[in-house]
Amino acid sequence: MARSYSSRKTADQWHALVTQWQQSDQSTKQFCHEQGLAHSSFCQWRKRLKQDSAAPAPTFIDLSSL
Repeated sequence: MARSYSSRKTADQWHALVTQWQQSDQSTKQFCHEQGLAHSSFCQWRKRLKQDSAAPAPTFIDLSSL
């Protein structure tokens, strides 16, 4: 039987889901199964959100005095 997955989610929704998973004692596969999420999408978003949080904030140089 084909699995029905939920509709598209925003980055904020994925962030909340990743946080919820981190607070659980479940594997990613168990969590995705119970939440009706595609495991591959969850893993891609988890990686994307981790990279976004690790990226340094951009620095700006004041060029007006040059």
